[in-house]
Amino acid sequence: MHIYVKPRPIPQGVRLFGFRLTRGSPTTRQRAEARVMTNANGWHYAEGENTFGPVDLKEIQVVFSKISDPRNLLVWKAGFKDWERAGNVPELAGLIYKPPPLPQTSQQPRKK
Repeated sequence: MHIYVKPRPIPQGVRLFGFRLTRGSPTTRQRAEARVMTNANGWHYAEGENTFGPVDLKEIQVVFSKISDPRNLLVWKAGFKDWERAGNVPELAGLIYKPPPLPQTSQQPRKK
């Protein structure tokens, strides 16, 4: 025998798990915002034998602007199995604004 007890609604303005409840199913929205903020932080990166972090996306974008080949910067965050190249991580690849290296060709440059 199962007994179902209908839960009482939580009044607006009450804090539940750190979120303030308001209209329009905001707990779902607020949880999503919290997840985005959590995912934006916690990046680690490696330069040579040294690792740095955790840093947020803004800080890692500054790092990208200071190095010659940001696509090959090794990065890691919770949930990754191993270090990844920044250019292979969709969340970071969109933050890399430097053009890729020129292709190596055996042709001589044109004379003007």
